[in-house]
Amino acid sequence: MKVTPQLSERVFSLFPLLGNAGAEVQAELFEHATRVEIPAHQFICLEGNQCSGIPLVLAGRVRVYKLSE
Repeated sequence: MKVTPQLSERVFSLFPLLGNAGAEVQAELFEHATRVEIPAHQFICLEGNQCSGIPLVLAGRVRVYKLSE
């Protein structure tokens, strides 16, 4: 993924733990990252699905629902 200074600044301001990580960790993060724009009202993942990554939401809102056990 092409990393601009604005993008890295945004990620590190929203996720300070990543901003405090070493340069190697930060480089690996962006090497494997994929930027995706998800339309409103779309699912990011569903309960029971295998997670292939960690979504970092840079803009917008996410709602988490659990209807029942």
